[in-house]
Amino acid sequence: MKKSLIILTLVFINNLFFGQSEAKIIIPIDSITQKYTYTKIIEVPDKNASDLFLSTKKWCIQKYLNDKFIIEETDSKLIYIGNFPINTVIKVLGRNAPQAFTVLFSLTTLFKNGKCKVELSNFKLTQNSQGTTNERTLEAYNKNVESYNRTGKKYIRLERDSIFNEVDSNAKKILLDLEKELKGENQSKKEW
Repeated sequence: MKKSLIILTLVFINNLFFGQSEAKIIIPIDSITQKYTYTKIIEVPDKNASDLFLSTKKWCIQKYLNDKFIIEETDSKLIYIGNFPINTVIKVLGRNAPQAFTVLFSLTTLFKNGKCKVELSNFKLTQNSQGTTNERTLEAYNKNVESYNRTGKKYIRLERDSIFNEVDSNAKKILLDLEKELKGENQSKKEW
């Protein structure tokens, strides 16, 4: 009996300190495409589709200093490729090593009178701002993390969770910033 209690206690302690934690992915997944996607409907009753289209286009150009759009269907659809930097720390041989990534994404906006639908999707990780080296989708990155063996999984999951938290935070900021722009809430800051 005493041996059984000791064994159970050791198993519990082993799982408590060395067990694998569940993945902490907070980025929403589109049920149809199975890609990480943020979707937001922005309602602006006093603007028509043309005004929303022009405001979104202007905002994209100002925010990302680039006027090249993938698809530009006047007053109905706008697709833009944007990016943002993220920084994370990973463990390498027991030491913290800073890692810098650039996250590329597509911003798809559909317009109707009084509202627009905004989607951030097609997230890709790269280690340079042009996205020319070692580019991989977040879905592929996550699948790769899940394939690691038990020894390396803890640290790579911590890195993945850190990257996903940064992506989530930045994506939400982009959606909020665009919403403020379309509703005219950023105008007072621009006057000064």
